[in-house]
Order: sequence, then C-alpha cells, then structure tokens
Amino acid sequence: MRRVGARHTGRSTTYDVTGRLLHATSSPRDGAFVLDVGLLAYTQWLVLDDLTPPAAGAWLTGAISLHVDPFFYFDELATLPGMPPLIYTWRIDEIQVSTTPEVVVEYGHPLYRGPDEGPQRVPDPGRESWRTVEQTRTWDDTGNYRLRCTLEDVPPSSTMALSGPRSPYGPLPRRS
Repeated sequence: MRRVGARHTGRSTTYDVTGRLLHATSSPRDGAFVLDVGLLAYTQWLVLDDLTPPAAGAWLTGAISLHVDPFFYFDELATLPGMPPLIYTWRIDEIQVSTTPEVVVEYGHPLYRGPDEGPQRVPDPGRESWRTVEQTRTWDDTGNYRLRCTLEDVPPSSTMALSGPRSPYGPLPRRS
C-alpha cells in the first residue's frame, strides 16, 4: 500500500514527496491540482513526463517546493467546485531570510530560470545560508524567507477568517 509523505531535502523549500492527487482541473484559466502529501498543497499547473495533466486519484512522486501564498487560493481557487480547504493554521517558531550569495548564469545553464535570454543572477545552491530575523520586511527586502512552523490542531479552512484582523498590507477593512 502506498503512503503519502514529504521529506525535507535540506535544500531551501524543496521536499521529496509521495502523494495522491485529490483534485484536478485542467482549464488553463482556473485550473488547479491538489496533492495530499500529509498536508494538502496546490499548484495551478502540473504536467507529467508524458506531457499530459494527471487525473484525480493518481499517485505522484517527485520533488516539490512549498511556499506560503494563499492569495491565488482564497481570491479565486477556493470557489471552484470540489476544491478542498487549504488554509492551515500555523505557529511561526522562527523566521529566516536568505543570505545565500548569488552567481551569474547564462541562458541554457541548469540553474537558469528564464524565459528571457541573457545572464541572470541566481542563488548559489552550493553556498545556501540563512539568518534568523525577528520579522519579515517584505516591503524593502529582496531576499527570500523561510519559516520554521508548527502545524496547529485546527482543521484547514477556505478563508482567512481565522487570521483575525491581520494582513501584510495593514488592517483588513471592516465589513458592514
């Protein structure tokens, strides 16, 4: 019997996972794929090695990168038919900002993140480093953040209602 699971690779936000695809829509405009790896995670674009989108129920194994970004989800995807709740409640134990030096790579290099041609600056995977900070400063930092968190024993939600009056952009407006 297959088991869902995720193991941190030790590199940034990358995890080796085995999971079952719970939700799959292939519309380019409002498509979403939800994978159960012990935690439900989504992407809006997923293509297998044979260049076809997978169907719900498929078992997938591979490397994924996990990020905290609920905006596409609660702004659009949460309203799709059959979309499961994906907003979890976490306790943030530590915030780190990347201090990884960058290297210049040319178009065609394995680290190149194109689509544009020409040299790009990318983090040097051989010299990944992080520094603990008290809070994020997304308004003036160009670095990436990594959060060390503990999952709270609260069922996932489809809205940010449990967040209370917090927002990275200031207080949320009161609804009448």
